[in-house]
Amino acid sequence: MNVIYNDIIEIQNCPEGCKAVTVEELISTADFISLHMPGTNGKPIIGKEEFEKMKNGVYILNLARGGGIIDEEALIQALDSGKVAAAALDVFEEEPIKMKDYINMKNSINSSYWRFNNRSSKKNWRRDSVYNQRRT
Repeated sequence: MNVIYNDIIEIQNCPEGCKAVTVEELISTADFISLHMPGTNGKPIIGKEEFEKMKNGVYILNLARGGGIIDEEALIQALDSGKVAAAALDVFEEEPIKMKDYINMKNSINSSYWRFNNRSSKKNWRRDSVYNQRRT
């Protein structure tokens, strides 16, 4: 398997078969695109134009922190057309997720930040909050 990536920092000691490429090359040649970055406040990084340049049947994983990375309407169109074979997102423009068209698609998986909404996580969050308040 070949792994291509685009980052502001080049990976040192990248394993064999791994190389840095331009965003344009990544979008046009990747079979899987996995996004790991902070959210944007402006134009999405992946929109209609970028989806059109992608290989047919590409898989998209959006594991970014914050919305604005993917134009969600363009993603729904790309999923409907088959340009994107499947998508898995754990971040959305609005949370809890309100994209009914996306939620009901058979080729999509969604998991909100709220996956950490359990007793153990809440207990740890409360403990850490109290600790941080006492420190200030």
